[in-house]
Amino acid sequence: MTAVKNGVSSSIVTKATQMCTHRSMNSGVTNAHTVPESRIRHALSKTLQYLSKEDISDVYLMFSALPSGYGLKQTTKLLAALGSLRCDKHTIIAALLLALFGTNPMKLRRSFLRQRVHDSTIAIIEEKLWMDQLPAKFTDLEDANAKVLREYILVSLEEPRAVVLKLTEVLLKMRAVSDFPPYRQQIEALEVLQIYSPLAKATGAGRLLWELEDISFRVLFPESYRSIEAWHREAWRKGSSILSESKEKLLDALRKNDLLARYVQSFSITSRTKNLFSTFRKVVRGKRREEILDVYAMRVIIQISEQEKRNAKDWFDRLALKCCLEVMSCVTSLWPEMEGRYKNYIENPKHGNGYQSIHTTVSHPGGIPIEFQIRTEEMHFAAEYGSAAHHLYKGDVSVEDEVVKFAHGVQLENISFLSAQIPADGNQSPKGT
Repeated sequence: MTAVKNGVSSSIVTKATQMCTHRSMNSGVTNAHTVPESRIRHALSKTLQYLSKEDISDVYLMFSALPSGYGLKQTTKLLAALGSLRCDKHTIIAALLLALFGTNPMKLRRSFLRQRVHDSTIAIIEEKLWMDQLPAKFTDLEDANAKVLREYILVSLEEPRAVVLKLTEVLLKMRAVSDFPPYRQQIEALEVLQIYSPLAKATGAGRLLWELEDISFRVLFPESYRSIEAWHREAWRKGSSILSESKEKLLDALRKNDLLARYVQSFSITSRTKNLFSTFRKVVRGKRREEILDVYAMRVIIQISEQEKRNAKDWFDRLALKCCLEVMSCVTSLWPEMEGRYKNYIENPKHGNGYQSIHTTVSHPGGIPIEFQIRTEEMHFAAEYGSAAHHLYKGDVSVEDEVVKFAHGVQLENISFLSAQIPADGNQSPKGT
């Protein structure tokens, strides 16, 4: 058997198909897909359009091994979710293998996978299975225990993509949480707020974090959820025209700026209201509605031209900062900045997840405060999907180095806490079995 360097060997697909055929004969499930191959390939190409054709073919090989009717709907949802997060092919193939062999742990052993899939895929599978087992080790998930558990995960983390896969699985479960009995909904939502949303925050995966928090908020505090949802809806009704007018005014100023015209290819400006759980948290901490200044937010994403990226290869970070500060200068020339609201997370990234952006809040003459977040497209991708995922997506030469560097940074941040909280007995090794 020859080792696999990048994709997936035909032997594992054959083994998977044989296993599925055996399972199908015993269960009455048809093995062949009823959907034509061309339609499946087209659907995958659309969902995973950011991947190369070769990578999509590798994913298709694994997807085609799944028997018709065997969790296919759920697996398709998982692929769509991972695709929306721009996950690399190793994460996606790991997800398919877990869907296929999840009930047969022997097939997921390193000795079986070693010569059939890439080492990165194996690492993701192993870390995902490890995380699956952890909550069951705690009979009581009070806040203190939940903190120890999530810190334990972070300090032992070697493969951040496994965290993204786990969080995506949890998110899909929470999207269907209304199908569970009420008591189970409460348990699942509490576990999300105690363990998984802090993990999403620690890994910088903002897109996962916000939806996980809001769904859990709706389950645990339905009356508060409806109240804040109505407040946000009314705020948007009142402020949407102001935000739309502000967007056009700012775009005009940015396009007329000489420095930005030299370096920037395009701008993207979006407006939104804050996620509901974030507002709820501030209300619980005692803030009155008029004191919450980030209900209205506008995000400015800067795309620096490819030519300037090449020209500034060795000093791109400084160029990115320069452009973001220039955008902020344009913002504050149009509307007065509110005192104490400026935060430069580009020069001083958030500790732990490395979040980068410039934040400030201005007072609009229409009577509302507007928070501005200013960042490059690279910073935005990292904020949405996590810093390690950003480098994996961009295809940097040092992809694996970035993953290791990210994990090491998280470990350093939490090691002191763990040394005090988790007893060092012979059975407490992070990945011990």
